[in-house]
Amino acid sequence: MTDAKVVELAEAVVKLHKARQAAQATSERVKELEAAFREEHKEAFDAMEAARQAATDAELRVRAVAAAIYEETGDKSVGFDVKIAIAKKLDVDEEAALKAAVERKLLAALKLNNRAYSKLRAAEPSLPGEFKETVTVRIPRDLAGVFDEARDALDAALDALAGEADARRTGDAFGQFGYDGDA
Repeated sequence: MTDAKVVELAEAVVKLHKARQAAQATSERVKELEAAFREEHKEAFDAMEAARQAATDAELRVRAVAAAIYEETGDKSVGFDVKIAIAKKLDVDEEAALKAAVERKLLAALKLNNRAYSKLRAAEPSLPGEFKETVTVRIPRDLAGVFDEARDALDAALDALAGEADARRTGDAFGQFGYDGDA
């Protein structure tokens, strides 16, 4: 190695060390500024976190209701652009599946290829394993297109409930069931 290359390498190492120190110092300063900013705007960050949690809770509720509708009706399009997807996955004891495949001279491997075995199992039901379905609820990212429809459906349901309550309160509920009084 020539003296010029040694000098060039030394300069590069020094420059790298200084650059890393500057980057570290800048990073630490930015962390301090972020912490100060978060402290100064704590209410806004708390509100953002609460809003995110509310959205997560609402999404979990949509998923639960959609899954319940699917379980009850079997319909994969449950309404308001919310859809159900079914994934099938083979639940199998790998050791038994590998043994069965080798016995049938279907493969000569030391480890089971799950994807290939799933296809094989689908074609030959006598092989070990059972397909299980997993229900996945797919919710559109943007619900603006169905918001009015969902709100109108909710308003109609609430109006119907309010009408039933009014009917009970005024005694008109008896007329709904064919009650004509004492006649």
